Amino acid sequence: MAVLSITAANVRPDAKNVPMRQYEASEAITAGMAVHLDTATNMIRKGTPEDYFNIVGITLTNAYTTGDIVQVQTGGEYVHGATASTGANGDTYYLYGTGGLSQYADVGTGTVVEIMYQLTATTGFIQITNTGVEI
Repeated sequence: MAVLSITAANVRPDAKNVPMRQYEASEAITAGMAVHLDTATNMIRKGTPEDYFNIVGITLTNAYTTGDIVQVQTGGEYVHGATASTGANGDTYYLYGTGGLSQYADVGTGTVVEIMYQLTATTGFIQITNTGVEI
């Protein structure tokens, strides 16, 4: 089991009409990262398990600096840009570290934020479950 190793250039929606929003970034963010909304600034940052209550989705575009506008997919199916060897079909991934996604066994201790299910070797379904439960 491993943290998803994502190729940012390959991250994109897998279908038309998926829920997306544009946000202003408060830092450099790579496509494929989980992000949360900082309510004090109304800008997004890389998500961490401590931010479980404001996770909004997965970035589809890069933010190179503060103030860049990024596309965030908030649900539905997307191409995750990871290699096929990172997990089996149907695996569930969780927020891990700063903006990363990993399988449960690699998460360690802290707040669990279920982010998405990997449906195939190339696509995932974004379903954010902000449990606030600590492991």
